[in-house]
Amino acid sequence: MRALKSPFLIVTIALVLLSTAASQVDDRRRTQRHATREQALALLTREGFYHPDTHRVLSANWYSDIQKWLITLERRDGAQTYWFVDAQAQDYSGGTCRQ
Repeated sequence: MRALKSPFLIVTIALVLLSTAASQVDDRRRTQRHATREQALALLTREGFYHPDTHRVLSANWYSDIQKWLITLERRDGAQTYWFVDAQAQDYSGGTCRQ
């Protein structure tokens, strides 16, 4: 019982418990699933921004730090559009890049 009254021991135990809990939360974030490239493109197709017959996918990259896809499309006339699609492929933002 005397050892439990030691402030150093109590602080050490608290720090170990906090760091373990924090690492478990961080591990869960890293392993969360996100929509596939195809699901992200399907959202843009449903919303009318992407048509495989008139657009070309220049890039589609997943950014885990912001939990979004960044998709760059090019129309036949050369105009490019940039889209962010969320992890669930339910929301988007973006538009035409002015040249």
